[in-house]
Amino acid sequence: MSSIQIVIPFYNQRSFLEECLRSVCEQEFQDWEAVVVDDASDEACEDILLRVDDRRVKLIRHPVNMGLASARNTGVKASASPWILPLDSDDRLSPSFLRVTMSVAAQNPDVDAIFTDHLCFGEKSYIKKRYVQSAAEVLDHHSIPGAGTLYKRELWEKVGGYCESPLLRNGNEDWDFWLCAYEKGFTPFHIPNALYEYRRYQGSMVNRLQMVDYKVRLFLYHRHRRLFEKYHMRSRFLAKGFENSARAAKVQGSLARAWILSLAAIWFDLRNKKLLRFSLELLKSFVVLPK
Repeated sequence: MSSIQIVIPFYNQRSFLEECLRSVCEQEFQDWEAVVVDDASDEACEDILLRVDDRRVKLIRHPVNMGLASARNTGVKASASPWILPLDSDDRLSPSFLRVTMSVAAQNPDVDAIFTDHLCFGEKSYIKKRYVQSAAEVLDHHSIPGAGTLYKRELWEKVGGYCESPLLRNGNEDWDFWLCAYEKGFTPFHIPNALYEYRRYQGSMVNRLQMVDYKVRLFLYHRHRRLFEKYHMRSRFLAKGFENSARAAKVQGSLARAWILSLAAIWFDLRNKKLLRFSLELLKSFVVLPK
């Protein structure tokens, strides 16, 4: 049994997978296993694993597409390693990632999850700073990444794994995971170095999420209602989801839908003047108002 199980969900990103796997094989810390979970992809990847040629890299196939959360759960269950690292198949690890994070783990036995800053590359290049959040802060947004956080298997077990609801198929299964972790209690640790390399490109999951953000947030609110009510974050959280979806609908040219979503956002956050202006601008764009 290795110290770390690296879980790599794969779905139609063949052009990036070999680069991802080679970044794993080139790690300075070598006590790891990796599993590529083929989530019924339309693109084959067996030849890529043959080219990489490392016996520590395994392949598991889903018979039907089940989504990112399910693929990660499958990968975690495939090993008994005490540490888990989710890695997206279009991303890379800096050669020192495992060495540095495992060093922190050895020196801090009470720490449950370890993450670094992100080096974003591809369409845009920049460093995305991460940080440890309070429970109240994670209700507003999450800074702890899903892919690129090394965590204890015990944490995955305590949380109950990743939620496989269809409502999270477009994203934010990570946010749900960390909300569960804060509810159960855990200790995260941040390393202020950009050791996880995150690819940015058009059409990525994060870009598709905005259209249904309001539905996802309603789902998250009901799953973690006590936490939201404890910190009085319900209205702000839900208003932001409707606003995000309204702005996404506007970009898509669905102005009537955008306006209706903006009204819902205002209902949750009546004092937000920025939202009021946005809604009025939408109304003016498709209705001729009397002077």
